[in-house]
Amino acid sequence: MKRYDAIKCWIKYKLLKKKRTLEATHKFWEEAKNDNWDKYKDGIEKSRFLWTLINTLTLKKDARILELGCNIGRNLNFLYQKGYTYLDGIELNKEAVRQSEKIFPNMKANIMNYMVEDYFDYTIAKYNLIFTMAVLEHLPKESEWVFGEIVKRTDYLITVEDEKSINKICFPRNYKKIFENLGMIQLYEFTCDGVHPSLHKGFKARIFIK
Repeated sequence: MKRYDAIKCWIKYKLLKKKRTLEATHKFWEEAKNDNWDKYKDGIEKSRFLWTLINTLTLKKDARILELGCNIGRNLNFLYQKGYTYLDGIELNKEAVRQSEKIFPNMKANIMNYMVEDYFDYTIAKYNLIFTMAVLEHLPKESEWVFGEIVKRTDYLITVEDEKSINKICFPRNYKKIFENLGMIQLYEFTCDGVHPSLHKGFKARIFIK
């Protein structure tokens, strides 16, 4: 095989691999089914933990807040009950968005059915706070450009992410290193072990300011 043909084959392989990685990850979350959506509603300990993180910041009640990967909106509903009035959420799973309206009928939050990548491709909105809980860990390497977009769009950032596990839908990263390299400053770092069974010792909670 000529060197030129070998290079073309290598590029084609890399592009196909990228497509499979992105498609497999998105398809997993798009098709994820749960017959008991109430189990997400009942994970209130995680929302309380998130609130302790947000409460360290000087945010007014009309602060613009965005959650990436909000599922049915339990965290957003918790913040709504705390008096926050401008709440947005992004969720890939359509059924989770529909269930949100049933489970939290009184919540005033705008939950949008988008992939994280598509949302940052589409919107120019800016926020006072963007937060994530077990969401960035599922972005494949090809989607890491999103991190730079997050920095452009927010004053504060809170990440509660698994930074250790590695499998077909989980990609370990050090978010302190990532976001400080993009111009943010880490204010606080917390271990999440003991907060909730789903937040094991691989999880780190971090608060950043720009």
